[in-house]
Amino acid sequence: MWAWTTGGRDLLAASPRLPLSLGFGTTGRTRTNLTGSKTADGLDLVALLGAGETEVVVLAELHRNPRVHVVGIHDPRPEAVGHDLAEILGLRHGSGPEFLEQIAAAPVVVLPRDVHSFSEEIEFLRARDCELIDHDEALARYAAKPQVEAPLRPELLRPVRHEVGQLEESLRWLERAMDREVLLRSLLSIAVQAVGADKGSIQLFDPFTQQLYIAYADGLSDHTVRASRQCLGEGIAGRVASTRRAELLHGQTGRPADRDRPDIQSAISTPLEDDGELLGVLNVSTDHGSRHLSEADLDRLATIADRIAPVLRRLLQIQGLFDRALVEDLERELESVLALDPPIPEGLALIRDLVQDLSGAYSGELVLLAPDGPAARLHPGRDDEGRARVTRDIDPSQGILGQVLLDTSPVLLEEKNRRAGEHHVRREMTLYLPLGGVEAYGALILRFEGLSALGHFQRNLDRVRDILGPRIGLLLSRSESRQRHERLRRLASGLSRLANLDLDERTRVAATLFMELSGAEAVALWRGGSELPDCELRRSQAGLGALDRVWERLRERARRSDRLRARELDPAGSELRSVLLVGEEDGPLLAALNRRPEDVLAEWGFRDEDLEAAELLLEAVARAAAGETPPPATRATVDVADLVPDAATARRLLLEAVAREMRRSQRYHLGFSLNLFTISTPADTLDPVAEALREHVERSSRSSDALFWLDARRLAILAPEELRGQRQLVRRMRQLVCDFLAEHLGPEAVRVEVRSAAYPRDVSEAAAMVDHCLGPAPSAGD
Repeated sequence: MWAWTTGGRDLLAASPRLPLSLGFGTTGRTRTNLTGSKTADGLDLVALLGAGETEVVVLAELHRNPRVHVVGIHDPRPEAVGHDLAEILGLRHGSGPEFLEQIAAAPVVVLPRDVHSFSEEIEFLRARDCELIDHDEALARYAAKPQVEAPLRPELLRPVRHEVGQLEESLRWLERAMDREVLLRSLLSIAVQAVGADKGSIQLFDPFTQQLYIAYADGLSDHTVRASRQCLGEGIAGRVASTRRAELLHGQTGRPADRDRPDIQSAISTPLEDDGELLGVLNVSTDHGSRHLSEADLDRLATIADRIAPVLRRLLQIQGLFDRALVEDLERELESVLALDPPIPEGLALIRDLVQDLSGAYSGELVLLAPDGPAARLHPGRDDEGRARVTRDIDPSQGILGQVLLDTSPVLLEEKNRRAGEHHVRREMTLYLPLGGVEAYGALILRFEGLSALGHFQRNLDRVRDILGPRIGLLLSRSESRQRHERLRRLASGLSRLANLDLDERTRVAATLFMELSGAEAVALWRGGSELPDCELRRSQAGLGALDRVWERLRERARRSDRLRARELDPAGSELRSVLLVGEEDGPLLAALNRRPEDVLAEWGFRDEDLEAAELLLEAVARAAAGETPPPATRATVDVADLVPDAATARRLLLEAVAREMRRSQRYHLGFSLNLFTISTPADTLDPVAEALREHVERSSRSSDALFWLDARRLAILAPEELRGQRQLVRRMRQLVCDFLAEHLGPEAVRVEVRSAAYPRDVSEAAAMVDHCLGPAPSAGD
């Protein structure tokens, strides 16, 4: 058995917790040889069956209790992690039948979790009249009193009162052995105290990048720890990792290029490897004025490294399984949320709750940038009715949130709090995780208590961002695209209806349509030449006199400009949230006030598409005011030609829709496609079924796709996120149209041509995408 020695004295032999009169050296010793279940010092004697990962917690609690003596631990698997831990702690352990015979002499034996794998051993112990207890009963009976969590970086060099007590203090990590932060800190503490060093670090080897990175260090800033990476062969640690030989350096004996830290007096670097696999490098050092490290310290640290490397490897493997499970669970659950296609606030709240649960955080917030004004914030939890609580009460350009969104780098803030009536100091940590790629569109704010959950989540930040960011962007993108597509359909249909109306009716319908599309609180439309609006609409009749004065101020602005095209948020002196003005003094003029967003995540003020819609509606009113009359209708029934605007307006609407999709795609780093379907069938043949075809196609399309009829035979489809599925979309829609026409017109009269373009694969500008797909408009006789 390996025992830790200092100054030639065996620490285990000197320990009062290891009674030497138990007689375990003789096989076949039974329980009757013991005088009761306690030693002369009053220690409870307990043995453990099983040395796997699940038994580590119980071993930790028993070893931490000063009134318990662990007489031995048995596991028939020599590779079990508990054997290595017992070796470090100086506990008796074994895997053969002769050691099980010795374990049977213990008055109490703690059974493993997996009792089925130890059925023969359990029957043997039951035949020897051992008291067999499970993990829960062992913890209830022998668990030590709760202790305040150790600080993140405890003072490593402290007065030595007793060797075993000091070792026990440094190995407190066993109570939370699955915590990587605590594990590395404890291993480093063992190494530093064993050789009397002042500080140290543990560097782990990344097999993918072939680099060493600092996993834990004492005396270095968090930024240095995160940023430092070394290739094999670079510096002292890189050379030690490459040669697999420990090195001792004193003062200025090494060349300046070999010195990683100019302030150290002596240092030791030793490789951490297990079964030929490089795990990393263990470094310890002393500052100027301290003792020099010696060759004996080098040998002692190398021995310690050989002992702790298997423990480190196995526990890191376990943590690796946990890490992969976290990312896989997150990805699977996010796909389930997207498949539900919930409303935006509810979908975002589900994602926030999901990340909060998987990360181990006790609360979470989601902040999303809005095009204007304060950012939207999803508060922790839900209201009394179970709905997400969303407000617009946070400035995204200020404080730590502004820094995170600007730098697109995660930030961790640490805080120590003592709640009222408690003596326990809580270490609360807040993690700001930006969402998006080159430019952030939001941030996730998670709050943690304790190090274990945070460390587990922090190690996976890059992978979590790669999964989380695009999927939240996809949810937001779907909603934005769906709303834009619906406005596009309603605007195109409304412009078509205006063509057959007289001037007064056209003015009223245009103002009504703009109020519906923009969500304005009040709209006024002047046809030209009049002081009072020719049409005035408002959602409430309150404040008639105040609204009249507002209209007058807006008309005064129009008199000072030949052509006015403005949208403003919080104009000075107006006491209005948002204002939109389009037109001129002598011609049609449209003014709108205080847009009402569709939801709390939408933009407050009027948008670019509201400006475009106002200009199109004013043009329709201006044509009627100038005496232009629509051509007489050639058909008695309304068909597709009556429900789409003229060719020039249709092209303009499509170009604006593509431009908006391109901006949305750039914001969320998602693609989209434009697909133009041309039905090569004579117009007189298509006319009888055109309306039925339109309804059939729209009924069979997805809600996220925008369908826009350029004329009776040309259908444009904007499909978000369709870079990979564009071929399937084209094939499905073409088959849909062909099957319908073949059923009603016969298969010989059906031919559908398709032209497509995708962003960013094929084009980089909106105009280029439209030109690529539209080409020359087909004539009616083709």
